[in-house]
Amino acid sequence: MAGHMKAAIFTKYGPPQVLVVQERAMPVPSPTEVLVKVHCGSVTTADVLLRSNDVPWLFWLPMRLMLGFFKMKHEILGNEFAGEVVSIGKSVTRFKPGDIVCGRASFGSNAQYRTLGENSIMRKLPTLDHMTKSALFSFGGMTALQTLRDIGNLRGGERVLVIGAGGACGTMAVQIAGLLGAHVTGVCSKGKKELVLALGADEVIDYASEDYTLSDRTYDVIFDAVGNRPASASWQVLAEGGRYLSLSLSARDFLWSLISKLNSNKRHYFGTSKPNQTDYDILCDWFLDGKINPIVDKVFPLSQIARAHSYVQTGRKTGNVGLEMEHTHD
Repeated sequence: MAGHMKAAIFTKYGPPQVLVVQERAMPVPSPTEVLVKVHCGSVTTADVLLRSNDVPWLFWLPMRLMLGFFKMKHEILGNEFAGEVVSIGKSVTRFKPGDIVCGRASFGSNAQYRTLGENSIMRKLPTLDHMTKSALFSFGGMTALQTLRDIGNLRGGERVLVIGAGGACGTMAVQIAGLLGAHVTGVCSKGKKELVLALGADEVIDYASEDYTLSDRTYDVIFDAVGNRPASASWQVLAEGGRYLSLSLSARDFLWSLISKLNSNKRHYFGTSKPNQTDYDILCDWFLDGKINPIVDKVFPLSQIARAHSYVQTGRKTGNVGLEMEHTHD
């Protein structure tokens, strides 16, 4: 299927304006790959971090080794997507042309078309109605699920504090912690309170009017999706044997995670997301069953990719930011 497509390209680190929409040759699937016409993708905080490479000095070298020192190893960002299978390799059996799919891959989804291996992290969808939201649950959902369940060892009946409960990871953490049987308290702005309660939080703290670090309540797990304050500031509201789970890269918190092991039975861990088909299937089933609801803040067209990055970079979004691929013809 020869032809061209539009894709958001970045060839150097920098502000949102380094992203430009250019034409590229449409990829051709290998015998074990499928070609997906992407309808919707996303712009996440991870995309912003990769594009800017604005990371603490401890993580600067690993990031450069992963992405490239001077030339990008991956020019197209974006890991979440939903779309339609338009062609398949001769050895593919899981999918067929016309299948509506959603999925996740490390790079390459901020483009009108992309190829993936048949056994990459993908699922069929029953209808087009699920298209947009299905492209927006895997980043926040997989990060929240794996961080709470695997790293935080969250158990039913425990008390969880979700800091940044109104963001992509925070809104998913509220819902998933509830599904895992926890009592959930969300921390967010006043304007997001009703949303966070509707997502299943038992309580909500408005950070502008109440300092949760001064509370006499304690929590078994603190899930910090924003990293605006050091982990040490919340240590007194972390219960004995509690786990502090941080999603932000911080040299300050990295050192604290080491120091705190010397004189405390409380632990500080960094959250992570390692995509796998099993967890993706869990999230997809929850989504299709209505147990999790990806919150859509804004959907930008591909031509406004720099604006989308600028908006996500403000840190003031609610839930997720989508990216529409602007197909004008088949």
